[in-house]
Amino acid sequence: MISNASKAFVNKLVIWPHTVNLVHVINSAYRGPASDILSFKTPEERPGPVDYFEAAPLGSSAFYLIWKQPEEPNGNLRGYKIFYEKVEGTKIEPQIDREPPIRDPTQTRAKLAGLEPNTKYRLHIKAMTIAGEGEE
Repeated sequence: MISNASKAFVNKLVIWPHTVNLVHVINSAYRGPASDILSFKTPEERPGPVDYFEAAPLGSSAFYLIWKQPEEPNGNLRGYKIFYEKVEGTKIEPQIDREPPIRDPTQTRAKLAGLEPNTKYRLHIKAMTIAGEGEE
């Protein structure tokens, strides 16, 4: 059966965020002219979680933070936001942003200071792209 189809439906095309995708149609049944290459770029999305996050105490009121960039940046990283919450027993106080946010996407270390001495904190970090904050 010979077909001169000019349209086709692709149902298992995996597309990653912020990539250039090339689609080229080939026919394994008959030799013929190759199709034009269809090229399209997908938009940036929010990044995945940072790959690693560690906090080392610096005295009684600060932490030295170390992390690795996300395995799935899903775009151009624009930096990181660090959050912290004071923990008292089973109560967790509202989340506070570390100011200023980190605007250098290659930076993977920071100091979190000015905390209350001898207090427990829960720390969070999120990578950022133009699409927003990523996962924790």
